Amino acid sequence: MMKTLMRPLAAFSTLATIALVVSTGAGASPAPGEAGVFDNAVFAATYVSTGASANINGDVVSGTYLTTGASSTITGNTESGGIATLGAGATVSGTVVSPGTVFGASASAGIGATSLTTPADGAAQLATTQNDLNDLPGGIAQALGDVPTGITYISGVYDITGLRTYTADTTIVLDADNTSDDFVFNVSDYITFGAGVKVVMENLPDSGPVPQVFWNAANYISIGAYAEILGTVIAQHYVSTGAYSTVNGPSGECGGAVYSQSSYVSVGAGASVGAGGTCQDFYTSTNYDG
Repeated sequence: MMKTLMRPLAAFSTLATIALVVSTGAGASPAPGEAGVFDNAVFAATYVSTGASANINGDVVSGTYLTTGASSTITGNTESGGIATLGAGATVSGTVVSPGTVFGASASAGIGATSLTTPADGAAQLATTQNDLNDLPGGIAQALGDVPTGITYISGVYDITGLRTYTADTTIVLDADNTSDDFVFNVSDYITFGAGVKVVMENLPDSGPVPQVFWNAANYISIGAYAEILGTVIAQHYVSTGAYSTVNGPSGECGGAVYSQSSYVSVGAGASVGAGGTCQDFYTSTNYDG
């Protein structure tokens, strides 16, 4: 398969920082009432739904309602602005905060009373973060459209005007080049990862933080069935992950989170969000000429 190598044009110089906090995995959740939107593995301004046997490692917040499929698992706490409906055999390892909870047969969860993140606060934090990502200096301009073959990126900020589609069954290689510098993809429309697309990171640093990956779309983000995505996924509108897809942090570390600023998040049957690792405060370590 032919692979295209994308190299940033900007030299490294000044530090650009985006402050995010991500907690994924059982036991990693902050105390109730102290969490910001980035403490959640999944946040949606409207609703969150998961298919059967889906797995979310971390906290989940939905503005309107939460619906989990049969035998699905959430390892953290959940908060729903409306009714939370747990499918048969579904499990929430932490507590459920909602005006009402409907338990399917053999479903289990604790009932809580303290808010994690309000939808308004979460949406505002996401809007600020998307703007900050878009304003990072030294971006590499790219044309809109399809990426029909495998592609390799080195660390940097990539600014795509229009849509970006990665064709099914292709591989996206993120070449860290033995640094902790991050990968930021700012797309002014939507991002589509076709079925079976794989994002892999190579040449990780021998020491220091693992590079972070941000997929930032002004419209929606769609992830196809069996796709394997690395990074933090942020869309202004909805995020949809296909059956048996995964969204993980690089090397099982920070990231592996899905956020919708103004709409819903749908997690497909058998899909997984979050690698189960734990992240503390982290910052983009990518340096660029302004």
